[in-house]
Amino acid sequence: MLIFWILSHKKTIIISKSVLTAGSFVFYWTIWQFCSEGSSPSERIMFLSLLLLYIAYSQHSFYRKDLYQLYSIVSFSGVCMSCWGILQYLNLVEIYHLKYPVTGNFDNPAGIAIFLGAILPFSMFFISSNEKRIKLWGIFSSCILTGTILLSGSRTGVLIILPAYLLAFCQNKNRLRFQKFIRRFWWLLLVACIFLFIGLYFWKIDSANGRILIWTCSWNMFLDHWIIGTGEGGFTANYMSYQAEYFRQNPDSIFSILADNVQTPFNEFLAFAVQYGTVGLCFFGLFITRIIQVYGQCNQKAILHPVGTSLLAIAIASCFSYPLKYPLICLILMLNLAILSTKDKCIFQSITGWKLNVFRFIGYSICILFLSWTFNWIHAERKWFVITYSRSSDRWKKYHDLHEWLGKDGMFLYNHAAALHRDKQYKESLIVLTLCTRYFNDFDVQLLLADNYYHLGNLYAAECCYLTAARMCPNRFLPLYHLVNLYELKGDRKMVEKTVLDIKNKKVKVPSIIIDDIKDKMKQKYNELLLEKDDF
Repeated sequence: MLIFWILSHKKTIIISKSVLTAGSFVFYWTIWQFCSEGSSPSERIMFLSLLLLYIAYSQHSFYRKDLYQLYSIVSFSGVCMSCWGILQYLNLVEIYHLKYPVTGNFDNPAGIAIFLGAILPFSMFFISSNEKRIKLWGIFSSCILTGTILLSGSRTGVLIILPAYLLAFCQNKNRLRFQKFIRRFWWLLLVACIFLFIGLYFWKIDSANGRILIWTCSWNMFLDHWIIGTGEGGFTANYMSYQAEYFRQNPDSIFSILADNVQTPFNEFLAFAVQYGTVGLCFFGLFITRIIQVYGQCNQKAILHPVGTSLLAIAIASCFSYPLKYPLICLILMLNLAILSTKDKCIFQSITGWKLNVFRFIGYSICILFLSWTFNWIHAERKWFVITYSRSSDRWKKYHDLHEWLGKDGMFLYNHAAALHRDKQYKESLIVLTLCTRYFNDFDVQLLLADNYYHLGNLYAAECCYLTAARMCPNRFLPLYHLVNLYELKGDRKMVEKTVLDIKNKKVKVPSIIIDDIKDKMKQKYNELLLEKDDF
């Protein structure tokens, strides 16, 4: 709706250097869509939505009064989300995750912590107001946002609020005295930062080590596709194969007990590098450099300080999490970037007469096509949801009609293959699952592939898939358990003994009834093998 309003009311279209740089990357992204397998509709819609939102915001002139109103709205939205999180903590409203008491409307505490951390600078902006009522709102909103972040228990949240308070302190009346202190005792700040990182590392050491594993494998993926990247969606299609290769080369790695299915590298910059390569990083670097230059050269630094601090918070969070997976955080990001873009030097802004009408026609056409595409995709997603939870015995047949819109969605293809497998359509399931591996390939996909091959009599392919699954997540028991049965069918006694012993000695990451049952069966099998040896 914002795009339609701009096209109808704006008589000049503003193209700044930063907008032009972003447009150059869009051109590169579009070429990638034609040259590669392409991304799923959901990823394209997300990307194009953010692009249109950025362009729409960048066409608006943000004067001082507009910024004050905007900061108030953003701060108020943060307080509303904080109240939601506090009510969850007090068990007064529904909790979306049994393990984490504070999530807001996000799926984990990192989401709400990053969102509130990005909004915190806007609340702290009002503390410096001379009007008592506004000052009190700034103090109240800042305290409630900070308290909710701490209640969430997110390490990333703790990490991003510290620069916000530090930079806000630098903006107060005593900033000159503080700056002199920093110049004289800079090493104290450095030591404090080191101890902070160490403390956050040991706070949840297993989670931290797991991210080190993910970053290592992601870096290896980047090195193999360092020029133009894997393409959008390439991470989910290839990462687990790299993790399997890592454990094949390092079978005794300390990370083996921590490995799990991974769909994000927990670092947005690394994810961008993997998907778009060095070429994409160059466009990204040009855009970020231009934004920093605009902020540095702007003569309204005081009122733009919350924007810069919010961008810094999102940038820090992007080093340790995946904030761009959340639309609300992307909304704040695009708003911040657009505000700075409006302060950039304009290189093109005059469209009048018939040229303006032509531009409007093209803009309206693009928006209508985009909306039509989005509605069709939402309709297909709704059908998929209905099919998934239906109890129809032939529901796998209904999946075929949705391939036109969801045929590049890895999770959709996996669900289709699983439905075919349940109805013993192993050959058809294998075809769909093979297509799925182009877009999504993890531990569960490899297990289903192996089971299809097993039922089709291709024991060698089944063994390869079970071994791949076992290397993807070395702490899992199911692949090895299935391998024992497969080796028994092949009559390979030596591999049966080795695999049984591996299961018997394997450490348990998360105890469960299934694992206890497998352990008991393998102990019994091991005793049987010993008796057979004695008899021989």
